[in-house]
Amino acid sequence: MTTDGQPPVTAGKVPVWRTAIESYGFVIANLGRLLALSWPLMVIGAAAPIVGGRSVWGVETLQHSPAYVVANILFFVAGFAMYIVFVVRWHRFFLLDDRESVFSEILAARNRRFLGYFLLLNLTPFLPMLIVVNIGFVVSIFGAGLPPEGVGTGLSVALFIIAWLPAFVLYFVFFRFSLVLPAAAFDRPICLGESWHRLRGNTRRYKNALTLVAIPTIIVGFILTVPFLPFLFARIQDGGLGPMTVRVGWMLVSIIFVIFGTAVWMTVLSTFYRHIVGMDAPEGRDGDTAAGAA
Repeated sequence: MTTDGQPPVTAGKVPVWRTAIESYGFVIANLGRLLALSWPLMVIGAAAPIVGGRSVWGVETLQHSPAYVVANILFFVAGFAMYIVFVVRWHRFFLLDDRESVFSEILAARNRRFLGYFLLLNLTPFLPMLIVVNIGFVVSIFGAGLPPEGVGTGLSVALFIIAWLPAFVLYFVFFRFSLVLPAAAFDRPICLGESWHRLRGNTRRYKNALTLVAIPTIIVGFILTVPFLPFLFARIQDGGLGPMTVRVGWMLVSIIFVIFGTAVWMTVLSTFYRHIVGMDAPEGRDGDTAAGAA
């Protein structure tokens, strides 16, 4: 379906630099709202390291036991679910000034629809890579008669490198479908074809805007990582889990980095969506969208 019942048309050009700067400004100006929507993710991130290694009471846990594996799976599922809810809520906050609780309407159809599109856009480009790698895995083991530990042969490595090329290309092709995400969060879902047509003329601008916002985020992320580098290097060398306080601190820094970066990224995407469907113009061709969704 189209947003206003009319055939999709090409929107005007979205300003790249202004979008990047204003997206950062919007997130920084709304850090309180960001915290209100992301605190469950921080709680899950802080609790997850306690599952492995030593607990806060110094009691050994059964690392790699069935209970350990199940607990980690539960933490991953809970964290990913809250991440999806957070992203949907942030889109709605930017587009509709929706200030509902992060747990409000947590089972709404929009969350399930957004999850489906999110998985489709982020996993599908890597399917060719997984297929090729698994073919190489089978050939290496059964065709060459190698044991599992000998899989890292030249053939497997070559197939892995070759398989990354279509995955890389497809990932950027799938950028043209990105508008389905804010549309789903906005309760005005559009099909993949309409997203492809509507983003025409702005695809490269969207990529450029994401590149601009990614650069300072990566720099800040590296600076925040520096204090943890000795711990990370030691962990690589001896395989240890490290002190609990360091593990929890590292996880929290990582979660905060992901949350902030995601908020800026989603703000950029919502800005493009708002401009393309005409929400920026008082008498835009889709100007009734906001009123209809609210």
